[in-house]
Amino acid sequence: MGPRGDIREVIGKWVRKNDGPEEVEQILDTMRKYGKIKEH
Repeated sequence: MGPRGDIREVIGKWVRKNDGPEEVEQILDTMRKYGKIKEH
C-alpha cells in the first residue's frame, strides 16, 4: 500500500452494505470532487 492507502479500504469505510448504486455513485463523485480518486 502506498501513502494514500488502498482505495478499496477508503471506499469500504464510506459505503454501507445497504447502499444502492445511486449512493455508491454519489460517494465516488464526492471523492472525485475532493481529489481522493482520479478520473480515468
